[in-house]
Amino acid sequence: MKHLLKIILVVICVIGVYAMPTDAEATTKQVFYSVGQNTNDHKTGTPLNISIANGVATFSVAQTAANMGVGDRVTYKGNQKVFISGKISQTQWNVVTVNGDIPPDATDEIVNSIRHEFDSLDNAMSIYKGNQSSDANHLGTLDLVAGNYILNIPLYYDTGPEYFNGGGIYAGILINYFNTGPNNYIKIYTPTNTTSEVNSSQRHDGKWNDQKYSLIFSPDNNSTAAIRTYIPYVKVDGLQIKIISSNDDNKGIEASYIASGWVEFSNNIITGQILNFVTGIHVGYTNTYVLAKIWNNLVYDLRGTNYGSSFGIIYGSVSGVVYLYNNTVINIPYGISNHSSEANIVAKNNIVQDASSGYDGAGYRGNFDLSSSNNISNQNDAPGSNPQNNTTVSFVNKAGKDFHLSPSDTKALDKGINLISDPNIPISSDFEGNSRPSGVAWDIGADELFAAQGNIVISATLDGEPWPISGNDTVAYTLSGPSGDISNSFVPFTYNNVTADESYTLAYFSGGPAGAILHSISPILPVSSQFLPSGTSISFNLNFVSGSNLCPLTPQSKRTIISFEPYQEISSPALAPHMGGPFLFSTPLPAGEYDITLVSYDHHMGAGGSGYQHQPNEKFYLKLLDQDSDIIVSTDSTPDISDDQDYVTALVNTNLQIANDVYSTEMWHGAYIDNSDYNGLYPICAAFDESFDYSLSDSGTSNVIKTDSDTFAQNTITKTLVSGAARNISLSVSGAPPGVTTSISGQDCNLTCTSVITFTVSPSTNVGTYPIIVTGYPLDKSTEFDLVVLGDPLIVSCVASPTTVFLGETVTLTADVSGGVTPYIYSWAGTDIPTGPSPDTNPFSISYNTIGQKSVSVTVTDSSSPPFQTTCPEITVRANIDPQYEEF
Repeated sequence: MKHLLKIILVVICVIGVYAMPTDAEATTKQVFYSVGQNTNDHKTGTPLNISIANGVATFSVAQTAANMGVGDRVTYKGNQKVFISGKISQTQWNVVTVNGDIPPDATDEIVNSIRHEFDSLDNAMSIYKGNQSSDANHLGTLDLVAGNYILNIPLYYDTGPEYFNGGGIYAGILINYFNTGPNNYIKIYTPTNTTSEVNSSQRHDGKWNDQKYSLIFSPDNNSTAAIRTYIPYVKVDGLQIKIISSNDDNKGIEASYIASGWVEFSNNIITGQILNFVTGIHVGYTNTYVLAKIWNNLVYDLRGTNYGSSFGIIYGSVSGVVYLYNNTVINIPYGISNHSSEANIVAKNNIVQDASSGYDGAGYRGNFDLSSSNNISNQNDAPGSNPQNNTTVSFVNKAGKDFHLSPSDTKALDKGINLISDPNIPISSDFEGNSRPSGVAWDIGADELFAAQGNIVISATLDGEPWPISGNDTVAYTLSGPSGDISNSFVPFTYNNVTADESYTLAYFSGGPAGAILHSISPILPVSSQFLPSGTSISFNLNFVSGSNLCPLTPQSKRTIISFEPYQEISSPALAPHMGGPFLFSTPLPAGEYDITLVSYDHHMGAGGSGYQHQPNEKFYLKLLDQDSDIIVSTDSTPDISDDQDYVTALVNTNLQIANDVYSTEMWHGAYIDNSDYNGLYPICAAFDESFDYSLSDSGTSNVIKTDSDTFAQNTITKTLVSGAARNISLSVSGAPPGVTTSISGQDCNLTCTSVITFTVSPSTNVGTYPIIVTGYPLDKSTEFDLVVLGDPLIVSCVASPTTVFLGETVTLTADVSGGVTPYIYSWAGTDIPTGPSPDTNPFSISYNTIGQKSVSVTVTDSSSPPFQTTCPEITVRANIDPQYEEF
């Protein structure tokens, strides 16, 4: 009975102490022991001194070793030691004692060494090596709960992998016998934060990296694991594990025979060289409730070359809950499997590719919770809502084992559900530490395609010069991107560290320099949008233009210009401002006849400056007012400002009769009332030109010598503005003879300008002088000059041989021709010469049957000249009788 009372008393005392912890006991102690492939000294600087104040160690020399960080032991003053628990800078580090307490202060003590505490994870944590992290030289206990400890085991790369060969039938590295709790857990991990943990990240960069910590496991038996825990509340984060096995049912990371509690496995890469079958991550072999959180793991190439059905991830406990988020499983016969009919697996944002066992295959096997969503499978079995089945994901280099998502992928990129506020695993990064989401939406799988942040600069100019000259000023605009409107109301302004690899749009609403209007936003595409590439900057500039720079009309003789400043936007709806003014003429515009030009403007960036604009009735006209503000006459309206331009300069009236002097004018919207669209525009200015007149002049006589092919002549016509607004003058040409064609270059040109008339003279054109008249339209102004067509004169002579003949003797007549243009046409006429038709050969022969004087002529016609006719010598025909003969 006494013994029983003692036991009860002890129990009561223990319970009483635990129920009322002191402040020190209530604070969880973070204990850090590092693991590397060697325990050599890697301090920088000799001698090296250390000073410690309130847990902050200051070294006399910056510590720059890449593999230095949390968990490293600092030995000083002979045998004093502290362990790095955090990084402030390379000269200042947080330190704790071997059991996580704040160490005593020290001043300028000599540092003996800085080194990793253990040379392998096996020595630090495996029960087969005596749980050395809990021995008398370290924590001194297996009870993390009683001591209120968190045991951190950061892993480092020094010279190569950590190799483990063997393992028997249990495990390579077996974690057991610790008493852990939800707030007193074991964390085995690779430190990554170069600001607060380590000089250089020790985690992989999203693919297998031989220069980062890795564990190569070569088992000697079936059913063993590289890392196995028999206790709950263990985290394994950021490791690389390779299984090289010819045995059956080996595992990369395993939690087995756990009575209750949780385990977390995250950001690990598990692969292998497998003969038969293995599993990447396994939780099971228990009849109790286990909570497993498994996320951001990449498991690939566990397919046996011989046979078997490897698994990527298995949950095998009889009951429990598993949260499987953003894992990627590739080239394994079975991807993700629930071996229990009672366990509840919630799978979100997972990728399974190349799942095929040789039989039915399975990307996802077993029961999954209905809240599962956004999973991808190459089979037809992705669980939950928004599944993507029979789907192939694009990776950066699948053959090269780089399973980062390809920028060209369309299946996983931006297709995930956002888990940043998930109540079970609030994920904020991917397997290499990049932020989630990096782009506009969450990615599926272990990788979040990284888009570095960028900067956006907003500025303004007035007439090409920076505005404001100093400081900043207010402009109402919106800058919208993937996260919505991020704008304020100042220029200049720089938006730093915004999401890159996205498009941003700037829209102007109001404000800016007084008396100016927005001319454009650079760039204009036509909407002012730009793509922000990763890690770069882009700029938007609001280009304002003042009144003196907006009106394109230039002063000239007999022209009056009025500017509508300050500029006012008018539009067509019934409730919108639809008119502006009146605007006073500096000197009354005299009554008379005028050509009137109006200028209108719109930036075409949509309502309020946002988006591409289609408004079909952007136009205005003027009401001209007398001294009493009564209307004299209205001008015609400008045309609509088309959607692809900003300005319209339009001659709206010619020869408009204005009966009285004009003192002021009002501008009115040309489509008011039109409620179908906004149709906004700015009237800019107007020009009143005294009635239009011009003159035409030529360059004088145009001469051309014709040949047996086309020849050319030109004449320059000068069109000179005499009065009124410049406009195009159309020319016409008359008076050209047959055989001559004309063409005009520079037909459409604004006065004063020149046009050139080209005459093409064919060989058939007759030589001569031809008056040419050039007429201009409108007003039928004209100028006249001569076109002279020249050529050698046609000369014909005729020879008869002989000129005296007897009856019946032949006479040969020959026409000798020069000049003109060949070929020639001949026509012979005269005594006894046939007329129907006349002979047309040259030479021409004839014999006469009567005596007497015979006359002959020939007419020659060439290809261009008038016909040439000449008379041949007279021919005498005698009888062929002996002249000495006398008849009696």
